[in-house]
Amino acid sequence: MLDISHETKLSEEVWQSLLSRTVLPRPIEETLRDPSIKQTRPDSKRFLARRPLHKIAIAKIGDELHACFAKDLSRMGVGFYSPINILPKTLVTLWLPGNKTLQLAITRCRRRGESCFECGSTFQLSTEMPKSDTT
Repeated sequence: MLDISHETKLSEEVWQSLLSRTVLPRPIEETLRDPSIKQTRPDSKRFLARRPLHKIAIAKIGDELHACFAKDLSRMGVGFYSPINILPKTLVTLWLPGNKTLQLAITRCRRRGESCFECGSTFQLSTEMPKSDTT
């Protein structure tokens, strides 16, 4: 099974190799492909502005990997589309292009279509202690 590591780059081929893959409904897919949406305009009605983050992503939930689409980003968390329903408070590692991995806790998940759930999440602090170079 593919593992999330610094040796493996997230690419379209790696994303396509996963069996559990998000299938976006046509209206959502068209919205993500619309170039005018990519402008970074904060929504004035929100406490924290969201910025579009239309990229492929891989979610690691337990030992399972799922091909997802990142939707947006705020100072508190990430919105993404998942092929499975993820219960609130579930911890997820989201792998983004550029070898960025984010530790997240799910806050909400709602069905948008067949194999498509819109998930909201908040950033979690890593529980790993930094390694010291001094001996």
